[in-house]
Amino acid sequence: MKFDQPPQINKQESTKIPENKTKDGVDFVFEKNLELEKIGTKEQYSRYLDSLFPESHIKDIVFHGTTSKDKFDNFELKYGEDSDYQGFYFADTKFQAGGIAGKEGRVFPVILNVNPKIGEWGITATKEDIQNAKKEGFNSLREEDLERGKDFNTTIVFEPEQIRILGSKQDLEEFKNFVFKTKEE
Repeated sequence: MKFDQPPQINKQESTKIPENKTKDGVDFVFEKNLELEKIGTKEQYSRYLDSLFPESHIKDIVFHGTTSKDKFDNFELKYGEDSDYQGFYFADTKFQAGGIAGKEGRVFPVILNVNPKIGEWGITATKEDIQNAKKEGFNSLREEDLERGKDFNTTIVFEPEQIRILGSKQDLEEFKNFVFKTKEE
């Protein structure tokens, strides 16, 4: 499989959310965590999200579906070398993540730090594809399903530090600090 670098991001182009706009997925995050409304507005949260992982190639909220009923605040490496799953899988849409979670599971909204490279490989990625991507210096793989569209795009991230669970304890604290800091400015 061939892994290519994505197009370079034009640093001159602004990806910032205007003052009166919210990032797609913010409503879902606020519905899942009512504490956020006590801290700030959806617009402030959207601007805060832009400040996380500023060099990441994916700026949108993405989703992780799990059959686990447990709430957790961070991802942990629990798979072994012989596991077929050598990373953490994220969907572009709640629809796709919900299909993984099923009725009993959970869907976590997240922001990813997929920096500096994204690998694209087609419909499926094997354990070997992921290991080769790591050897080539990639920290994630990106599958874009051109036939079925955005509802089936997937990103595989290799390390837990590349993931921010939105609405987690860490996220709430950093959002509080962001709101306080922007009020001072």
